[in-house]
Amino acid sequence: MARMLPLLSGLSSLRELKLRDCNLCEVDIPPDISGLSSLVSLDLSGNNFISIPASLTRLSKLENLKLSNCNMCTFGEADTHSDISGLSSLVSLDLSGNNFISIPASLTRLSKLENLKLSNCNMCTFGEADTHSDISGLSSLVSLDLSGNNFISIPASLTRLSKLENLKLSNCNMCTFGEADTHSDISGLSSLVSLDLSGNNFISIPASLTRLSKLENLKLSNCNMCTFGEADTHSDISGLSSLVSLDLSGNNFISIPASLTRLSKLENLKLSNCNMCTFGEADTHSDISGLSSLSHLNLNGNNFISKPASLTRLSKLKSLHLSNCNMCTLGEADTNSDIFGLSSLSYLYLCGNNFISIPSALTQLVGAVTETNRHSTDLSTKLSQHDPSSYNADIQLLD
Repeated sequence: MARMLPLLSGLSSLRELKLRDCNLCEVDIPPDISGLSSLVSLDLSGNNFISIPASLTRLSKLENLKLSNCNMCTFGEADTHSDISGLSSLVSLDLSGNNFISIPASLTRLSKLENLKLSNCNMCTFGEADTHSDISGLSSLVSLDLSGNNFISIPASLTRLSKLENLKLSNCNMCTFGEADTHSDISGLSSLVSLDLSGNNFISIPASLTRLSKLENLKLSNCNMCTFGEADTHSDISGLSSLVSLDLSGNNFISIPASLTRLSKLENLKLSNCNMCTFGEADTHSDISGLSSLSHLNLNGNNFISKPASLTRLSKLKSLHLSNCNMCTLGEADTNSDIFGLSSLSYLYLCGNNFISIPSALTQLVGAVTETNRHSTDLSTKLSQHDPSSYNADIQLLD
């Protein structure tokens, strides 16, 4: 393959080139690769580069470059022949799975870069201690993936990225989000719309998050959380006034955190596998009707004996997931549970529960599509004994 590369340089009309997993190293990239004058997208992932091949920096029209899993430890910093600013049109760069201790300083010269992936790079800093790395040089950066690195807290330098809209910091062993760092003003991320902090170690929601007034999507799944700011006087959850989607799956809530009910714009909520056994019924501080915009709710894998009565106050709810919850009834015996309250429900998932027969409450859901699992509920014979037209709900049995 290395011998073929010089032949490619004559393809002046070539726009996209993929050379993944070809055992290439720096010397295999010919100096005259600049002959690929129309090249817009280049994928060199899975090769063996210690640093970016110097000849690549002459591809002035290149917009998308992938160099993931290449065993790289530098990005041209020590190479006098590599002027990274030659990649003047670069918009998207994937450097995931390499071995950078910190963000390569040379990246800050890519003023047009919008999307940067540096996940799983063993990084522990993001340029804070490097006097040559001015992160504000990434002035056009909109999306940044730093998942799978080793940050104790959010790198303070990130707060200088005022145009950043999407940030991934999942599985980074973080336990704080800048609360104790006087140099980290999280409000500097003034354009942030989507934030993924899944797989970190927060006991509760980091108080600093509530300063992100434009945040619409937040992932905090599998973070060992047991509260959501209820006991923290510094954490006013209503500061997340634009939040539309929230994923809290895999945490340890006994019931729905009362503070969630202040999120009036929330449309999508995931609370699956949280060991919950109630949904705010016994909590006088939790008025579930505060979730007035909620349309999609996932409660799979919790421990409800019956459908939580409070759910019936969610009049705009369109889809409800209650699979694998050890339920044996759907609220028939509960006088406080009027399933009619779910007037907008279109999709109901009840797979993997312990119903002996079709819950009679289902007949109240006019037009709802209900999915159950015949292996776990043994409803196939029950259905054959009833006239389907007697049910207002459409029942679908899934294999």
